[in-house]
Amino acid sequence: MRSLSKSLIAAVAALGVISAAATPAAANPLIIAPWALAAIIGGSVVGGAVVGSAVANSAAAPPPSPAVTVTNPPAPGCRWTHARVEGVWRIVQVCD
Repeated sequence: MRSLSKSLIAAVAALGVISAAATPAAANPLIIAPWALAAIIGGSVVGGAVVGSAVANSAAAPPPSPAVTVTNPPAPGCRWTHARVEGVWRIVQVCD
């Protein structure tokens, strides 16, 4: 799919360069209008293909991590709190 997109972009760019070449006969609006219309339609098609491909290949966001909950109650006279243990925040049981 990438090589097709690159080929289409190159073809539209080449068409734009060829149609942009100034000649005395190119001043006629009847000659310029079809080229301009073709460039607009071609650019829209290529742009739509590129954006559609980017949307189709985008990675989904990872699911949120579950909240840490304590399932067992603390022992009598104790409570749960957060403390830094060896540089990492953990849930610890503190007894008075």
